[in-house]
Amino acid sequence: MLPNEPWLEQYVPTGRLALDIGANVGVFSAHLVDRFTEVHAFEPHSEAAAAYRERFNGRARLETKAVGAECGTLTLQRFQESVHTSAVVYDDLHLNMFVRGDAADTFEVPMVSVDSLGLAPDFVKVDTEGFEYQVLLGAQETLRTVKPTVLIEIHSLKFGMQCARLLGRFGYEFEIVPHPSFDAGPNNYWIAGLPGGGQ
Repeated sequence: MLPNEPWLEQYVPTGRLALDIGANVGVFSAHLVDRFTEVHAFEPHSEAAAAYRERFNGRARLETKAVGAECGTLTLQRFQESVHTSAVVYDDLHLNMFVRGDAADTFEVPMVSVDSLGLAPDFVKVDTEGFEYQVLLGAQETLRTVKPTVLIEIHSLKFGMQCARLLGRFGYEFEIVPHPSFDAGPNNYWIAGLPGGGQ
């Protein structure tokens, strides 16, 4: 059972390979390692990545990289809580569910795209604090040919619409999954994407 967001349980299948993009310290990966043969995670924040590696001790593969539309480098904003690390200016997201404070600094990390990995995942979870659409842009070939189930946390209505349109282009059916246990507001929800007409 997913400890923080149990209402997402029904959208997480079982299979061979899962990608956890925006893994932070591994709260979601802790669920995935019991359901998939292999978990490949991405977390660009070095301190969160170190905690992830200590937690899983080799049971999941982690890369300290960002994931986006193309390969290169990405500038991220660092906040007091590593979970809030983002490439997106928060004022542009109109978020009101957390008090993040001002960014402490910025840092650069290497960036890859999903398509550049050459993997065939059964499931992809994306939680990148507003960068989700860029992740999908770099996964279009994977979405078209492999058609994994996807679960995406959305932090902006604008970006959510972009993600939904892109998934629809590849024949995905999707469901909007609100946060039922607290008032997250209309800008924060999940999109569950099912390829080709459902489970």
